[in-house]
Amino acid sequence: MYADLTYSQSQCDIVLASFVLAGFALFATFVYLTMTRSEVSPKYRPSGSAGALIGLIASLAYLLLTISWITGFDFDKSTLTYRPSDSALQFHNSYRYVDWAITVPLLSIEMVVVSTLRGQKANKTRLLLVALAFLMIATGFLGADTFDSTTGRLVWGLVSTVFFIPLYVIILRTAFSSARELGEPAGPHLRRAGLMLSWTWGVYPIAYCIPFFFADSPGWAVAGQLAFTLTDIAAKVGYGFFIHATAKARTAVDVAAGEVPHPEAVYIDALKVAEAQPVSPAERTVGTFGHPLKDPAAPATPRA
Repeated sequence: MYADLTYSQSQCDIVLASFVLAGFALFATFVYLTMTRSEVSPKYRPSGSAGALIGLIASLAYLLLTISWITGFDFDKSTLTYRPSDSALQFHNSYRYVDWAITVPLLSIEMVVVSTLRGQKANKTRLLLVALAFLMIATGFLGADTFDSTTGRLVWGLVSTVFFIPLYVIILRTAFSSARELGEPAGPHLRRAGLMLSWTWGVYPIAYCIPFFFADSPGWAVAGQLAFTLTDIAAKVGYGFFIHATAKARTAVDVAAGEVPHPEAVYIDALKVAEAQPVSPAERTVGTFGHPLKDPAAPATPRA
C-alpha cells in the first residue's frame, strides 16, 4: 500500500521528519539507559539492558525506514509530488515488523524484571509473554505485508489478535498488581508504565486496519505511518523511562533497608531517597547469578 502511492511534498516531508525524530529519540534512549546502568542495583539491571537494546534496535530500524523512504520515491518537479521510484531499495512497512519481533518481547521482559514476580513464576511468565509477543508480531506481519487480499489480511489479523489479548491482559495484570504490592515510591512509576503500554498497544491495531478502508489514500497512509512512529516513541522511549524509574525506586528501597550495597546515594527526581551503602571487598567481585565471590584475603570459614 504505502510504496505504491503518490505523495505531495508536504506529506513526504512529514513522514520523513517523523522517522528522523524517532531515530534520534530511540538512539538517545539507548545512550541514556547504557550510561545510567550503575544507578540501578544488579537485581533490576536487566531491565535497563533490555531497554537500551530496544532503543538501539529500533533506532537502526528507523535508519532503514528513513533510507528506504528517500530512495523509494522520486520527486516530480512538474507536479511537485513524490512518485514510486525504480530503486532496488523500496519502502516496506514490513521493516517495522522485524524490529517489533525483537523489541516487543523485550518490552515484556522489562516489565517482569521490575515486577514483584520472583522465582519459577517469574520464569514462566517471562517465557509466556515472549512467546505470545513473538507470535502476535509474526502473524500480524503475515497479514500486513505478505497477503495482498483483504481476506488474507483480515484472517491473519484475527489470528494475531488471539495472541494479543492474553499478552495484553497478562502484562497489565502484572504491572498493576505489582504496583499495588510495591506502593511508594516504585508503585506509581510501574503503574504509569502499564498505562503507557495499555494505550500505545491499542493504537497499533487501529493503524493496522487503515488499509482495509483507505488503501488508495495518501493522506491516510501518512496518518498510518505517523501513528506507528509516534506510538513507537511512546512505547519504547516513554515506557523505558518509566521502567527505569521503577528500577531506581526499587533500588532505593533495597539500599535504604540495608538489603543491598550501593556505591553512591540514590536520587529520584532530584530527591535523595537512600544514602550510599559501601561495597565490601568481598562484594566487589560478583560471581555467577549475582552471588558475591569470596575475598581471597579473607580467612577461611570453618566447616561445621
